[in-house]
Amino acid sequence: MESSKFNFFDLEGAHGYLFRAAAHHNLNQYQQAIENYDEAILLDPHFAWAYYNRGSAYSVSGRYQLAIDDFNQAITLDHKSIDIYLQRGFAYYQLGQFQRSIEDYSISIGLGLSSAEIYDKRGAAYHNLGQLEDAIADYDKAVSLDPTLSKVYLNRGLAYSQLGKHTESEKDKARACALDNQHC
Repeated sequence: MESSKFNFFDLEGAHGYLFRAAAHHNLNQYQQAIENYDEAILLDPHFAWAYYNRGSAYSVSGRYQLAIDDFNQAITLDHKSIDIYLQRGFAYYQLGQFQRSIEDYSISIGLGLSSAEIYDKRGAAYHNLGQLEDAIADYDKAVSLDPTLSKVYLNRGLAYSQLGKHTESEKDKARACALDNQHC
């Protein structure tokens, strides 16, 4: 993500506030982090990284609409960052805006993200919209990328069950249980 010129030793400028905010963020002191991100943005309103991180702090605090607002601003400043779309997709998902979530997860994938987790997340959004075949396709991709994620088998098993494919459902539920006994 781009910002104005970076001076590593200028701890009073926007980057200094960003570093302090990150320290608070890492200590789960989200309100203090947000206040420092606010200062960074006041000093450099074109600092995409500050908007992104403040959005992340809002998101982990359960303030998803504020997070989305910051992610939107960060995207305006840096439209090629996978992380921003990924985080905004998560916030949309938490608000039940599954189609928007799918769109952002798809952009992340289009920008080069290829992980089991992103396909599982997008699959869950499809699942919530009742688009079970699309959900299963994403769960299949997630399994191909990481066959050890038990929740993917569980999610795919539920989708198969909803489609009346009980044999496939039982196989996936058994695999999820074998990988993690919390799913038994």
